[in-house]
Amino acid sequence: MRKATKWNAVDYLETEEDIAAYLDAALEDRDPSVMAAALDDVARKQGTSGQQESERFLDESARFD
Repeated sequence: MRKATKWNAVDYLETEEDIAAYLDAALEDRDPSVMAAALDDVARKQGTSGQQESERFLDESARFD
C-alpha cells in the first residue's frame, strides 16, 4: 500500500507571482479562515510568524459579517 505524503503550499510558493496568485485564490473563496491560512503560509515562506497577521485579518473581517 502506498503511503500518502503531506502537501504543503509553502513548498510551491517560489516567486512573488506565485504568492500573489495564491492569495488571490484564497480571496476568491470569501472565507476569512481560508485567507488567514494563506497568510500564515506566506508568512512561513517568508520566515516570519503569521499568527498576528492572521488574527488581525480575522478581527477586521468580522466587521463585515
